[in-house]
Amino acid sequence: MVPRCDQTAGIVMKSAGDAGSAYRFKMMAGAVTLSYGDHCLAEGLVVTLTTDSGAQITLSPQNGEVAAEAETLELVSEDLRTTCRLTLESAGASGLLSCDLTVSQRAFQRDPSLAAEQGIRIQFARLPAAGRWLALYRHKDWWSRPKFGTALEQVPARTQALSIERVGQHLVLTPIAQGGYTAEIAGLAQGGICLAISSYCGGLNTCQATVLAFGLHEDPFQAIEESVSFAHGKFPGTLPLRQRTWPVMMDQLGWCSWDAFYHQVNEAGVRAKAAEFVQQGVP
Repeated sequence: MVPRCDQTAGIVMKSAGDAGSAYRFKMMAGAVTLSYGDHCLAEGLVVTLTTDSGAQITLSPQNGEVAAEAETLELVSEDLRTTCRLTLESAGASGLLSCDLTVSQRAFQRDPSLAAEQGIRIQFARLPAAGRWLALYRHKDWWSRPKFGTALEQVPARTQALSIERVGQHLVLTPIAQGGYTAEIAGLAQGGICLAISSYCGGLNTCQATVLAFGLHEDPFQAIEESVSFAHGKFPGTLPLRQRTWPVMMDQLGWCSWDAFYHQVNEAGVRAKAAEFVQQGVP
């Protein structure tokens, strides 16, 4: 039974960069929660990993304890061979979650590595005060679409962004692809969510990656803007959409072979379109 930390009062938001409340891990009745100031956002944190052989390993707080309030959470497997550190960073009401995990390897032995898909799962058993939500998820490898709901267990797998209404505020979660890993969200029974982290590459036994950007705001668009900008600021060479510049020709050019031909792709049509590009001076 996961202890409940219901929070129904509104949260006073601060813009990115303001001092004040920050995201923290807290211990409540033996369970780990994620809080913003005095407000519990998610409870019942559990980290599990799946090995390349399919074995499931659950990680627990190191020494069986968690600091009363901390930006980092140290976890370890029962055999002490797998260690994980979760780290929170805050900028006003925007936050980042990073994962630093290692499965130790022994000399001259065949030790397990992380499964290529969903090798790491960070789960929260319940999100108090969660109301309506909007999920953007991949229903095909090349297509995404929205889904709306009120029960978090119905959040589809492979969700790329999730906005949850909370008593006049919005909690926005955006999984990140970084450090050779990518993350996706899915709903869990009883109103929880899971952040599934994959490398799509076998033989790996470490993960050092920022896996989630998140934020709180009365305006969900502002929550996305601030949290994603915070994430981009951590990774040189990346820019949020509003700060990117495009070639002038992109204002008028928009062509896709799929939209042009659908299932009737043919050599003559592709050659004709290529010739048109040359004629129009399209590089």
